[in-house]
Amino acid sequence: MINLVEKRRFIRLARNAWAAGSGFVTTGVFNDHSARHENAGADEISVAGLSGQLADLQLPVDHTHQSAGLGVGGKLDHGAALTGLTDDDHTQYRLESEDHSHQSTGAQAGQLDHGLAMSAASLLDDDHTQYRLESADHSHQSTGLQGGKLDHGLALDGLGDDDHPQYATNVEFDDHSARHENAGADEISVAGLSGELADAQPVAVSKNSGATVGTRSELNFIEGANITLTIADDAGNDEIDITITGAAGGGGDFVQSAILGTL
Repeated sequence: MINLVEKRRFIRLARNAWAAGSGFVTTGVFNDHSARHENAGADEISVAGLSGQLADLQLPVDHTHQSAGLGVGGKLDHGAALTGLTDDDHTQYRLESEDHSHQSTGAQAGQLDHGLAMSAASLLDDDHTQYRLESADHSHQSTGLQGGKLDHGLALDGLGDDDHPQYATNVEFDDHSARHENAGADEISVAGLSGELADAQPVAVSKNSGATVGTRSELNFIEGANITLTIADDAGNDEIDITITGAAGGGGDFVQSAILGTL
C-alpha cells in the first residue's frame, strides 16, 4: 500500500506528469487517456500485426481493383460483383430498348448493310409480304400480281439472238433465192405471170411435130437454095417479122410473119 507521504508526492507529480514525462498519474487521468493512443496522439497505437477483430466496421482504403494484392484489391467480376447492372449508368451508350431507325449516323446508329448485317438464313425468309418472291410465277400480262407488262426492247437482253425459229432471220431472208428456184423448197411457178423475164427463154424446136430437135433460147434461120430470108424486128408490135422468098420456078413466095415473143 502507498503511505500518506508517498500519496502526496504522487499527487504533486501527477499535476505535470504528462508534460514532465516522468512520475505517476492519478487514477482519473489514467482512466481517460485514450486520446494519447488515437491517430496522431502522443502514444498512437499501431494495429499492424495485432490479432483479433476490431469492434467497429473499418472504412476501406482506396484501391483500384486493377490487379491483385494490397492497395488494389483484386479484379472484380462485372456481373457477379456489381448490382444495378440494368440501370442506365452509362449515358454515353444507347439503351437497347431505345428506338433508332438506322437511317443515318449518330442518334440513328448508322445505316446497315442489308446483306452483311442480317444473318444469311434470315435473308431467305419471306418477311416482306409486300414484295413478290422471285420464285413466284408471274406472266407479266398485267399489273399487280402479274408483275406488270414488259417493254420488249427495254426489258429484254439477247434481242439479236435467233430465239424464234418460226421466223426467218434477216440473213436468211436476204439470201433465200435458192428456195424459189427450180427444185427449191419454195419453187416459184411463172405460169400465168405477166411481164417479161430478164433472160431469154429456151424454146423446144421440132420438125413436122416429131421429136424435139433441141431446146434453145435462139432460133437460127438459114437460107437454102433458091430461098431468101428477110428478118425484121418489129418492136412496136412486139414481134419479129420473117419473110421467106423462094426463087422463080419454086412455086411462088411463102411468107411467115408475126412470130411473137423473144426466141
